Amino acid sequence: MLLLKTSALRVCVLLLIVIGASRAFGEEPTGHTLFDAYPLSDSVASLCMNMVLDGRSRPVALVYFLGPPGWHKRKWESISHGSLVGGTEASYELTSGELVLSLRVSADAQTARVQGKPFALADSNVFLVRNADRPLSEVVAFGRIDLLSITEQPLAVAAVRAHPPLAEALGSSK
Repeated sequence: MLLLKTSALRVCVLLLIVIGASRAFGEEPTGHTLFDAYPLSDSVASLCMNMVLDGRSRPVALVYFLGPPGWHKRKWESISHGSLVGGTEASYELTSGELVLSLRVSADAQTARVQGKPFALADSNVFLVRNADRPLSEVVAFGRIDLLSITEQPLAVAAVRAHPPLAEALGSSK
């Protein structure tokens, strides 16, 4: 029995050494990019981009799209490209006819393009898109929120609950 436990322990230690050595020699951790789209109300919908590394999700950018009541209740097609892990850029688009909701983030998570407009993620990781139902929508950088500290899901709803100024901005934008 002791031999079995010792052998199992050696295998575990060996695996940890191999995993640690592979990371030490420059191999990238495993991961992917995850996108969440969620309606908050009749006039507000959200899109969140998450980087998932070694099984842990890390929200990178959160966008709230605002329009008149019912604007987002239509058939949407979703298109995603690239990855934040091992790629150059990740992008996600929701399209419905001529209407496109778009979020792109550089692989180093330094810059975001919301509806094509560039932003530094060091300055803002939460964005409001007013008049999202129109071709010429207005994109506003709301600011930085510690999205990692929010554990409740869906993130878009929990962020509004945790930050009254965000709730106020969304409510006053209707």
